[in-house]
Amino acid sequence: MRKFGRIVFHILCLCLLVFCTAGLIPRAYAASAMTASESCVEFIKEVEGFSPQPYYDYNQYTVGYGTKCPTEKYFDYRANGIPRSEAEILLREAVAGIEDTLNQKLIDRYQLTLNQHQFDALVSFSYNLGTSWVTYDSSLRNALLRNAGEDEMVYAFSLYCTAGGKYLPGLVTRRLCEANIYLNGVYSKQVSDAYGYVYYDANGGT
Repeated sequence: MRKFGRIVFHILCLCLLVFCTAGLIPRAYAASAMTASESCVEFIKEVEGFSPQPYYDYNQYTVGYGTKCPTEKYFDYRANGIPRSEAEILLREAVAGIEDTLNQKLIDRYQLTLNQHQFDALVSFSYNLGTSWVTYDSSLRNALLRNAGEDEMVYAFSLYCTAGGKYLPGLVTRRLCEANIYLNGVYSKQVSDAYGYVYYDANGGT
């Protein structure tokens, strides 16, 4: 009886080995871990510019390369300015948080496949606007999920050009540049000749 039990045990082990080899047992899902390229980081630096002293930017004090000024450092940076090395640390910390959100709440959640320059464009976009667009029915998220064509993607990027309720030409330029990164892998703060926009003043109308 004991010999029979050992035979059954060995048969079960053999079956388990066969199943694993054949891939019939579900494997653990590997979470995405995309990171921004150095080209992306340099592009963000270019379009953000550098401010050694904190300044009030709508709802927060901003410093360095457009990052939130740490409260405990405000008076120090106000008096002495932030060193570029510390500003870069803040930039990369902000980028790391964006990377996590894009990987978990966009790529993994919707099983999207992005190449490097597409991911970089979304990092730059989110660095400027935040990542809330990932979690609601936004035009950019919808365009990504539909695998939209060139015209629709440019349009989806270009809808995010307001600050304080006003359209800003600088943001229009940035959105078109980010669309160019996403579509063509061109990291430049100069708008491509292929894209343009019309500013229409309705004199208070729609």
